[in-house]
Amino acid sequence: MRNVAASVLLTVVISGVTLAQFQFGSVVGLVKDASQAPVPGAAIEIRSRTTNVARHATTNAAGEYNFVSMPPDRYTLTVRHEGFR
Repeated sequence: MRNVAASVLLTVVISGVTLAQFQFGSVVGLVKDASQAPVPGAAIEIRSRTTNVARHATTNAAGEYNFVSMPPDRYTLTVRHEGFR
């Protein structure tokens, strides 16, 4: 399996409602091929640079992915799909 060329360092943007609540963010995106067509079924991994904890998702039919309730941190995002590198 060849990898989709993507390893992106992300910083989660946090939007808080009040100071009394714990703040979380979301990381959402769209995976496209070189012709700008969506890539369904791509394996997405987001890994904390601080704790090395990873979460996984798969793109939907429109090539979209979504990681919700992400704590503030720096993350590395990796995308893989057979037939891509």
